[in-house]
Amino acid sequence: MKEESTMLLALDLTKRILISQQAKELLKMPALGTEPPLFRPYSKPERTATEYREKQKSYLHPAEVALPFHLWLLSLSRNQLLDHPAIVIYAMIGNDVCNGKNDPVPEMTTPKKLYSKVMQTLQYLNSHLPNGSHVILYGLPDGTFLWDNLHSRYHPLGQLNKDVTYAHFYSFLSCVQVSPCLGWMSSNKTLRTLTTERAEQLSNTLKKIATSEKFANFNLFYMDFNFREITEEWKKRGGQPWQLIEPVDGFHPNERKTPHQRHVIDKPEDQTTKNGCG
Repeated sequence: MKEESTMLLALDLTKRILISQQAKELLKMPALGTEPPLFRPYSKPERTATEYREKQKSYLHPAEVALPFHLWLLSLSRNQLLDHPAIVIYAMIGNDVCNGKNDPVPEMTTPKKLYSKVMQTLQYLNSHLPNGSHVILYGLPDGTFLWDNLHSRYHPLGQLNKDVTYAHFYSFLSCVQVSPCLGWMSSNKTLRTLTTERAEQLSNTLKKIATSEKFANFNLFYMDFNFREITEEWKKRGGQPWQLIEPVDGFHPNERKTPHQRHVIDKPEDQTTKNGCG
């Protein structure tokens, strides 16, 4: 009976998504759930007279995770002799614990593997970044925030009839095997706890690397993913935690988070500033 109910919900949600896609196509807007064309790794240095405004955009589209990471690294455009020192932010966010597998835990990155891969990356950066650069390792977030703040709220697909919550939506994504992060987008509290524990282990691995490893051409720092602190800052300004999450996918932070994250990072007592990277 439960499986039949889940299947009916999945069919109903699929119908609503298709209707939404058709409506947005008529309005010549991007359809719900579609992705922009795949981006290949690219580099685009932008130079001005001031060093702090010099930047390079280099990223990998999530749909291309199969592309070997070393190929992405090759997109790094730095000349050790001619370029200014760089500030590199290394943030994989939840990629190492998030997957849509029915049993996601075995597919999560282990601390040992993370240590090996990060060290390979840092060694490559050390051989390409100008002397005096800074590299900041970002820890993983605590994704229990999602279920705790969203599960009982209505998803946009269910707001009209008050019949589809985020708990239903997460179940639907799992049912059709497209959940971006089953470990946290799940009603299974044990699974959410295991995912958070692995995220903490990986964050501790990054912290260990930052405190124990030294490199000739850059200073290495670690920062916690401060989403809880960002949330408290948002609440002080009269906001609600759920407002910081993109409403359609119920997973990614939205643009409201960005200025508050910058405020938290730029505070004088921030650990990065203490270490001379402010």
